[in-house]
Amino acid sequence: MYLIVYTALLAITMYVGIKTYKELVNPISIWASLWSAIGILSNLAFYGYNKPMNYVNAVITIGILVHTLFCVYYHDKCWTRRDKGPLTMEGISVNIDMRMFLLINVVAICIEIPFLLRSMKFLLENSFNMAALRVAMTDPEKGMISGGIISIIRDSGVRNVFTMSALYASFLIFTKQAGGPNRKVIVIAIAEMLIYCCSNAARAYAVNFIFYLMLVLFLCNSRNILEVLRKNLLLVGIFVLLVAVILLVQYLRTPNMPLLRTVYMYYCSGPAYLSEILKDPYLTYKVDENFRYGAATFGFLSNIYYYIKTALTGINDSTVKLLSSVITVRQYKVGEHAYVNAMCTGFYAFLVDWGTLGAIIGPLVTGWFSSYYYKRMKQRRTIGQVVICVYIFYCMIRTVFKWDLLYIDFIVLLVLNGLICSNPRTRAIADKAFNFMDRTVGQRVKLWIRKKETS
Repeated sequence: MYLIVYTALLAITMYVGIKTYKELVNPISIWASLWSAIGILSNLAFYGYNKPMNYVNAVITIGILVHTLFCVYYHDKCWTRRDKGPLTMEGISVNIDMRMFLLINVVAICIEIPFLLRSMKFLLENSFNMAALRVAMTDPEKGMISGGIISIIRDSGVRNVFTMSALYASFLIFTKQAGGPNRKVIVIAIAEMLIYCCSNAARAYAVNFIFYLMLVLFLCNSRNILEVLRKNLLLVGIFVLLVAVILLVQYLRTPNMPLLRTVYMYYCSGPAYLSEILKDPYLTYKVDENFRYGAATFGFLSNIYYYIKTALTGINDSTVKLLSSVITVRQYKVGEHAYVNAMCTGFYAFLVDWGTLGAIIGPLVTGWFSSYYYKRMKQRRTIGQVVICVYIFYCMIRTVFKWDLLYIDFIVLLVLNGLICSNPRTRAIADKAFNFMDRTVGQRVKLWIRKKETS
């Protein structure tokens, strides 16, 4: 029965999305159509995986309908009169302040380099065993864990700087001005991807980069995708590099697990995992008995308060800790030979906050985010608005794993985007910073060179 329901929903949401927005990738297809497809695949139960229970299927079905209806309503009431037509690369303003971009990225890379060297040393000593590195990063005795303030700086600062660079690069690759100053952004983004993958034994950053590229391709080049691919050899080369990095890390981490099975586990086991969490009689946090009233749904705001509270009092009762370190850290059996953790899907954050009503409130939130930032991108047509829309759409895709807006990353990215996409105030800040660096570091380097020349 559920296969029929989800197949019908997939057809309906695709039709309504394309009819409403005149584009294949839109606020409806990026979430409602995606979840319809996930519903089909999870209920087919390939590789011996469990099927979702009836409650989870009902929550997903309600969510798809609510999200779709809200997006249609928002488009009709808040947008139609100001629609400027299809989005094209030529019509998008690129206003990156290169000085600010370089300043922020140089600082982030300098912070991450010691951890890259540490990881490379470990890999050289262990025959490039990525799985061993991942285990070492969770073992306090190995000395690979970076806790305290440096962990916060890396997780909330450095990682988001790298993400912002990847978002800019994924757009600039498609532009006619991919050379010159813009090439610096692309090169830095690729270098940061390799640094992050090596220092954290993670393929996620390369996977993210591919998704960013695909979203930009469909959002800004939807009318001539094949022509763009034919003319853009740089894009094809970067895509091949990203796939190679993913396959290499996949092989080094899990050499005995086929790639298709890995993809199915990551993208389709979430409903089964959510079912196991909800059925667990020993879980202290019970849906419809305990409520967090938006602290998880709007975690990008609420957890700023919790981080400050933790720093001042030492008490960490944030929703990040509740969902990431208490509830979903436990592995559940989701198939004959499959155990996974941290795959609760975005729906669980909504259920934690609002109980069963989260099946309605959560999709209203996803509908608003998808519609609002898509509208801003189409109306303002700047690189800053494009990359934020791409990030939001990627967060919607990531709801098959978890709710990424639980973390403060979104706020950090908004701040970074505001600093880098130039305006008079940020340009003044960048000028002062570079002048200070020239007067201090630059002068010392020049004096050192002169001494070497005279000696």
